[in-house]
Amino acid sequence: MTLTADTAAADTAELRALAARHGLRLQGPLTINELGLDYQIVISAVEGGTRWVLRIPRRADVSAKVEREARALAMLRRHLPFAVPDWRIATSELVAYPLLEDSTAIIVEPGSTMPEWVIPQDSEVFARSFATALAALHAVPVAAAEAAGMLVRTPAQARQKVADDIDRVRRELEVNGKRLHRWQRWLDDDSSWPDFSVPVHGDLYVGHVLVDKSERVTGMIDWSEARVDDPCIDMTSHLMVFGDAGLAKLLLAYEAAGGRTWSRMAHHTAERLAVWPVTYALFGLESGNETHLSTAKTQLAAEE
Repeated sequence: MTLTADTAAADTAELRALAARHGLRLQGPLTINELGLDYQIVISAVEGGTRWVLRIPRRADVSAKVEREARALAMLRRHLPFAVPDWRIATSELVAYPLLEDSTAIIVEPGSTMPEWVIPQDSEVFARSFATALAALHAVPVAAAEAAGMLVRTPAQARQKVADDIDRVRRELEVNGKRLHRWQRWLDDDSSWPDFSVPVHGDLYVGHVLVDKSERVTGMIDWSEARVDDPCIDMTSHLMVFGDAGLAKLLLAYEAAGGRTWSRMAHHTAERLAVWPVTYALFGLESGNETHLSTAKTQLAAEE
């Protein structure tokens, strides 16, 4: 859909009014990002000149998670050696916080849908510092995460959650038989699954990782899926972007930084990535977004 100038102006006025109701006076132009599945993102200067991020929930189920994420972020800021958002406003209709000035490792320019890398994809500094940051996150005490209200899944519960998700998708949508066979073989393979759980970001990819000019990881954003779960959840996107060699390097650096590993961790990460169409299908089913659901149906029905 193409917005007219009048429609765009009305949307901008509505955003300014929303911010004002929460005590923020936006100044100058607004940078609006519509690509997020859960939030509309707006970046603007506020009175005094500081730039802020405004996150506007797209659905009621997203709004319902705001309080939990706010508590999780407050806990994480006390435990992590890198930056996370400091939510100053956290309501069902608006989340807002001062912008973390370092860039994400990839950016999407306004009006574009194609991401651009701000660091070399083969940056050794990024790879090592990402592994160190990930090890630090996974070392956050589970008790602290639980006290902050984060969802906690034991290893058995994490495994059962995957089985339940596959079963729901299989019952509601057509799934290629070879995919189902692979997923079941993985679920039945005790050697693949970890016997421990850790705090995870839950939606960790380069677009949620902040880097400085030296290519070093300095922070992580967008923690709406944070929970205690299978550590490989935070490594699947790295495998997708950097391949088997990149994952192997990550795991070596992660272990050297104190991350806990096991012999089939790389295999397990690959199987986690292979089951991603189930997660995408569940988003389509629960959000009612026909575009995403249609794409998920195509993925599920196809051979790998």
